[in-house]
Amino acid sequence: MRRWDRIASVVVLAFGGIVAFAALKMDLGSLNQPGPGFLPSGGACLLAVLSLVYVVLSFRRAPDGEESPWPKRHGARLIAVVASLALYCAALSSAGYIPATFVLMVILFLVADPGKWHAALVKAALSTAITYLVFEKLLMVQFPAGLLGA
Repeated sequence: MRRWDRIASVVVLAFGGIVAFAALKMDLGSLNQPGPGFLPSGGACLLAVLSLVYVVLSFRRAPDGEESPWPKRHGARLIAVVASLALYCAALSSAGYIPATFVLMVILFLVADPGKWHAALVKAALSTAITYLVFEKLLMVQFPAGLLGA
């Protein structure tokens, strides 16, 4: 496991460094008037620092004998989650927030607890409705209307 921790930490460290480098090309602004690069550069630097800490900690931990952090029995679940998130991103603007989010949530709830269709449908409907009401109505964030045109 330590080997995989180190590999993942180095990948995240590199990603944080790339994002920080790209964000520094934007105007950082100040603490009182942050520019468009302030949050991405701060987040990327925090990500890089935390991954560096994790690399150091991975050398201090005792080996636990586990070779891979991704057990083979969960490979299909991982693929289903990644594929459903990619499809959600692709369908969000054309289908709209409500139908795309509902389908995504059904898939995610079924991946987490297979075989419980009724519970997945109810939880997906509730989570979609709550997020829609909070963000669209209360906070006035505009979501893609898509098929419903709402």
